[in-house]
Amino acid sequence: MIGAVKQPFPICLELWIPTLAYHQGFRIRSLRDQEKYVSWHGNKTDDIKSAQEDGSWFVHPIKNIKTVKN
Repeated sequence: MIGAVKQPFPICLELWIPTLAYHQGFRIRSLRDQEKYVSWHGNKTDDIKSAQEDGSWFVHPIKNIKTVKN
């Protein structure tokens, strides 16, 4: 459903997708145990390895491409 809706104007996907999902009746919920790996500012590129070791599913934002070896 969500993927079939065209964006009406250029907008950041991080805003568009949850907003669209919400207006289509989906509940938007936080992943509480993952919140410490996500920020709305800064650069978490250097935190990738420690976040992985701590069980993170993702890290955001990443501003640089960096290879992390397990």
